[in-house]
Amino acid sequence: MQQIEGRVYTKETLREEDWSDGAFFNCRFEGCFFRGANLSGIYTKSCRFIGCDFSFAYLNESVHEYTAFENCDFSAASLFGAQLRQCKCVGSVFTGANITGLVLQGGNYSYAVLADCDLRKMDLHNACFAHANMQNCNLQKANLQECDLSHALLQGADLSKADLRGARLEGVDVARLKFNQTKIELEQAATIAEMLGCVF
Repeated sequence: MQQIEGRVYTKETLREEDWSDGAFFNCRFEGCFFRGANLSGIYTKSCRFIGCDFSFAYLNESVHEYTAFENCDFSAASLFGAQLRQCKCVGSVFTGANITGLVLQGGNYSYAVLADCDLRKMDLHNACFAHANMQNCNLQKANLQECDLSHALLQGADLSKADLRGARLEGVDVARLKFNQTKIELEQAATIAEMLGCVF
């Protein structure tokens, strides 16, 4: 297993290299091209990827801790069984990605594009999805406790049997959500009722 620490990569094409099972610590990648690359099993900690292209890349079973993926493109990438622990994915795109078995532990996904993603039964508690595009997401039975969903685009999202207790919903168009046995707190119920034009 190769271990790399503190290196800086700028606008490099890295898709031809086999990065599988490598470990990266405190590295910085800016504008790098990983399209279709094999990154399965890699481990990153406190790294920073800025504007990198991971489309069609394989990140199966990879583990990332306190790593930032800012404005990165994961379109059609495979994140099967990957783990994102307290990562920052602000503005990143996950459209069409395979996220089966993906583990998200907290972190910041503000302004990320997760539209049409299958997030059912995922434990997403304490994560920030402020201003994220989560339209038509399958969030059935998802744990969204204490999540920041403020101003997120959730039109068409299925929240059946999801747990929304303690989640922030300011600026969310609740009229276009699919609720069915969704868990909420009394205070949230009052807020949602007000958003729908109800008067107490």
